[in-house]
Amino acid sequence: MLKFSVLMSIYYKEKPEYFDLCLKSILIDQTILPNEIVLVKDGTLTEELEIVLDKYQQKFPKIFNIVALEQNQGLGNALNLGLKKCKYNIVMRMDTDDVSVPDRFEKQIKYMEEHKDVSVVGGFLDEFIEDPEKIERTKTMPCSYENVKKYAKFRNPINHMTVCFRKKDVLGVGNYQPLFYLEDHYLWARVLVNNKKIENIPYVLVHARIGNGFEKRRGDKRYIKGWKKLQKYLYEHNFINSIQRIRNLIGMYTFVYVPSDIRIFFYNKILRKKCK
Repeated sequence: MLKFSVLMSIYYKEKPEYFDLCLKSILIDQTILPNEIVLVKDGTLTEELEIVLDKYQQKFPKIFNIVALEQNQGLGNALNLGLKKCKYNIVMRMDTDDVSVPDRFEKQIKYMEEHKDVSVVGGFLDEFIEDPEKIERTKTMPCSYENVKKYAKFRNPINHMTVCFRKKDVLGVGNYQPLFYLEDHYLWARVLVNNKKIENIPYVLVHARIGNGFEKRRGDKRYIKGWKKLQKYLYEHNFINSIQRIRNLIGMYTFVYVPSDIRIFFYNKILRKKCK
């Protein structure tokens, strides 16, 4: 079986109880364990977060590889540095407030073993507010490479917190780079532009935490600058045409400037499948 690293980044605003549940899901509840967890401390952590980390380091002393940054540098820079520290070519991403389903790693490792031409594989996710057992909605994704490419012309084609990728391929297109709330989308754009395969598998792999103003943050006007850069990149590399570029820019401006209630409605009724 392929050996693999889990890449994570944490900063002081994370809640210790969420972090605890996250680590439990990838170290206690998984059907196969990671060979390494590269955890980037993006600045000084709270004592409570350090206590949670220490608990799991004592249980799994050989797994953790801690990268400590003196000051917060943001997700793009943190993941850029962390990926370079990963020992293994297969890397799983995990957010420190989410929960991986028990067979997530097993499913993705098997897929990467059987599809050696695939550089990146993700999956579906369930979204919850407080209790991972009480799912609010499901976020699906296109699965085949061809459908991923079509989807990527107007939206992010992969759920970042579900992703598994080959380190050499991600480094080959420039690694993670800072771009406000779009670090992963910009990376997948570069993967696809360089003709590397991204696919998704039709399984829920992660329970992702929402709430705390999730939809409202999507109205942050700083999105616009990053979205313009992303669309410019896709256009200049002939991934989208001029009409698609204009459509995408209009869509982003509309999404950012509409009232929060309308944005929430859009998420619930159009962008997600509501769970019954």
